[in-house]
Amino acid sequence: MNGTFIGRTAELTALSTALGEQRLVTLSGVGGVGKTRLAARAAHARRADHPDGIHIVELSPLQDPALLAITIAENVRLADQTTRLQTEVLCEWLADKRLLLVLDTCEHLLGACGELAELMLDAAPGLTVLVTSRQPLGRDAEHVLPLRPLSLPAPGSTDPDASDALALLRDRAEAAAPGRRLTERYAAESAELCRRLDGIPLAIELAAARLNAFTVPDLLARLHARFEVLTADSRTPRRHRTLRTTIGWSHELCEPLERLLWARLSVFRGGWTPEAARAVCSGGPLPESRIESVLRGLAEKSVVQCERSAEPPRYRMLDTLREYGAQWLAELGETTAVRDRHAAYFRDLAKAGDVACMGASQVAWHRRLHAEHANLRAVLDFLLARGDGRAALEVAGALWFFWFGCGRQREGRGHLRRALELVPEDCPERTKGLWSHGTLALIQGDLEVAAVAGRKFAEAVAGQDHPDTRHAVTYLVGGTHCLKGNQRAAYEVLDAAPRSPGDGGSYPAAWLLTRLLRHFVQLQCGQFAEAAADAAVTRAECERRGELWVRCFAGYMQATAELGMADIGSALAHAREALAGMRILEDSLCTAMILDVLAAALAAAGSGPAGARLLGVADAIWLTVGRRQFGAPELSAARADCERRLREALGDTAYEKEFRRGLEAGAEDGVAYALGEPALLASGD
Repeated sequence: MNGTFIGRTAELTALSTALGEQRLVTLSGVGGVGKTRLAARAAHARRADHPDGIHIVELSPLQDPALLAITIAENVRLADQTTRLQTEVLCEWLADKRLLLVLDTCEHLLGACGELAELMLDAAPGLTVLVTSRQPLGRDAEHVLPLRPLSLPAPGSTDPDASDALALLRDRAEAAAPGRRLTERYAAESAELCRRLDGIPLAIELAAARLNAFTVPDLLARLHARFEVLTADSRTPRRHRTLRTTIGWSHELCEPLERLLWARLSVFRGGWTPEAARAVCSGGPLPESRIESVLRGLAEKSVVQCERSAEPPRYRMLDTLREYGAQWLAELGETTAVRDRHAAYFRDLAKAGDVACMGASQVAWHRRLHAEHANLRAVLDFLLARGDGRAALEVAGALWFFWFGCGRQREGRGHLRRALELVPEDCPERTKGLWSHGTLALIQGDLEVAAVAGRKFAEAVAGQDHPDTRHAVTYLVGGTHCLKGNQRAAYEVLDAAPRSPGDGGSYPAAWLLTRLLRHFVQLQCGQFAEAAADAAVTRAECERRGELWVRCFAGYMQATAELGMADIGSALAHAREALAGMRILEDSLCTAMILDVLAAALAAAGSGPAGARLLGVADAIWLTVGRRQFGAPELSAARADCERRLREALGDTAYEKEFRRGLEAGAEDGVAYALGEPALLASGD
């Protein structure tokens, strides 16, 4: 919920102490009791004990336990692009880290979270795991701290400083009704309201949000009437009944259209924009024109929260409230219809992103798809569970750039593989899915799978003479030859491709990807002048389009070619320009490749200490990628030669010192140093 952190002094001390003494701590309690907020507060209070960082992984949007390790890896920026088991890679990466990992909202993934937590803790002696859940994981090493509601005012007491619950009510009431000071005017009733709500923070915040329209006695009377009707079931624990009753009461106080929107919004995961709400939640008595005003009404009542700093604004709903909305949606009989609209909206979003991904709005689409990752996952889970393979392929195939250029190859391949198994017959969706799956296998170095995908794709589009389709075949087939080291075969495939870029069609990136492949083959063959000239043309075309990702790769290749021709100044300039672009897109693979060539250029320029540091920064990123130097023997040889020259220039002791500084600096600071910006890594120069 929104607002300042109130009270919890004793609980914060107990949790902080437990985190200093135990390695697996679970903060358990009913929904709405404040587990997430307290966990975040305690984690940051212990940040000095964890030099490798505090990482809070929000798990409420995640439904598929198979994606748990991938979700954690994304959070710690482990962009592994191999075909190894993600769990194995994650544990290996954590092995030497002193890190606090917060797994927030685990009750729907208890088995998976418990198993993975034990594996990570066994592998990483410096790791501490803090879990928030409505119930414990049930593991032997687990230290459980039950989180109780906020302290209540003693009978007859109205002092907010003596009660966390009353202090919270006062704080939130002043936010909802500035200047009215209702909790002071009705001190006794406010204390009774907190007691009636059992000190549950979510219940108090929902009540306080209504003080812009009601007095405290009004709320107390309404709440008392509802409790009389709905809390008779003694089999349900009191706090569960209190929260359920309070949410139901808050629901009743909403306008009819607000209740309907609340229910329909429950299909979203990880938030939504007003545009998405209009597309998914309108219909019947709730027209599109009313969505935003009704949404604002729900925000005023604390049912949803608005992230106004986002552009466009994004809304979120606490999991406890979302669950209530989902139950109401089922009672209305609308679950299937609204989930279908949700799937249709995000299918169209994925397709629009595919069309626009190689143009001027590339960065905007990169950010938008990242923001909607949880919703895209939910849609794919929904379509695959329903057996709608063609629709799933349409979504997953259109998201190829999201999987390919943002380090999510493993997840993308998983969705595509499952969808392809559901659609054995030829159709346009399967054809695009084959290509997308092949591109992901290619960048992961799974060359046999890439070769099979390339062959099947070529067979599926045989007879089609569209330039972009032919470029798409060229990229898959030629790329497989290239990464297998057969540059002659790669050249033959490239030379048979059409020269014209086409008009995009179903494969809008294929021509640019094929150009990148040609530059890479030229570099492997030592054709530096040709590679530099051709890469410059590609960069110019990308600049004309407003495209960034391919332009950065082309800049890297141009810099590599210029280094091969001993044009050190140009190599440094183009590498830094490419690095600045990749800083925006956060492509770990390309960033590491650029840092390697920058280090080599600095070594050639006589800047040995800086070159050694950047090799260290690059190696740290290669560790997260999982495939050093992209698995290319030529790149590995170039990196080894750079290290040899730096050791000769600096001596082994000085080289190791500078390399270690880069290795331990962190990617963000290392990239800033490479770009000549003030950075911690530069201190001591």
